[in-house]
Amino acid sequence: MQHYDTISIIYNPVSTGPSKSNAETLAAVLRKTNFKTTITTIPTDHSGHAEVLAHDLALASKKPLIISSSGDGGYNEVINGAMEAQAAGAKVTVGLLPSGNANDHYSHVHTDGSDLADRIGSGDSLLIDVLKVTYTPAENASAEQSGTTTRFAHSYVGLGLTPHAGKELNKRSLNFFNEKLVVIRSFFSLKPITLKVDNRRRRYDSLVFSNVQKMAKVLTLSDSASVRDGLFEVTAVVSRHKLHLLRSLAKTALATAPDSTSCKSFAFTTTRTTPMQLDGEIVYINGRSKVTVEIVPRKLRCII
Repeated sequence: MQHYDTISIIYNPVSTGPSKSNAETLAAVLRKTNFKTTITTIPTDHSGHAEVLAHDLALASKKPLIISSSGDGGYNEVINGAMEAQAAGAKVTVGLLPSGNANDHYSHVHTDGSDLADRIGSGDSLLIDVLKVTYTPAENASAEQSGTTTRFAHSYVGLGLTPHAGKELNKRSLNFFNEKLVVIRSFFSLKPITLKVDNRRRRYDSLVFSNVQKMAKVLTLSDSASVRDGLFEVTAVVSRHKLHLLRSLAKTALATAPDSTSCKSFAFTTTRTTPMQLDGEIVYINGRSKVTVEIVPRKLRCII
């Protein structure tokens, strides 16, 4: 039975991981059994290109499957393109071929040890929740800053330490040792963020909204997080002193879930330009912007 009209595997040709080789290997396997399906591997040219490709591919056929051979960041681009195409009527399924560093989403969702090619052949897919972030600048913002922006995340949205460390990690070609060094330096150079929550100013070292149990491979966020329960977890580290943050990180690294709250929606206002990390993507939110994080239940069809 032919489950898809087209299968497109998007990869980053300059990735430090096996993005290209994994894509080509999967395509070769699929071509042996999916004779009537058009199967292509497509390289990206620049940051954000996977989102554009996913959007266009999703609208180009009736039953497309779009696979990201990447880590969490590349997959984030693909789901944003797919979600935009869904709003225009596309019936798209996305897939993830883990080829990155952390692969947090894959580790959380893929728990049965099944082979991706076999699941594609059987048409076995899953409807999962996605995190939706909407931010609107202040009413008196400049024309360049005006307008509401909507972005999606498959695993987490982080402010404070998460984008601070992620920004530094993105600047370097990583190995086991310098990755740890960058994280340590980011910890000591971190400055708290100030947000208005429920009309009160609050200072955080870290604020994470998530629907996966772990972040960055080793940091435990929740023991009960799910991509199918219509909720996300809010994990906040209020800014006190570096020792407090260090204790919080040590607990999560030792697989001890921190205190968290389950929510369907969380709203705040930035007090100054604030970096935010959505999976592997870092965006900058202008000061005095109204931000809402909410869950969109079982909106994304995927094979992982």
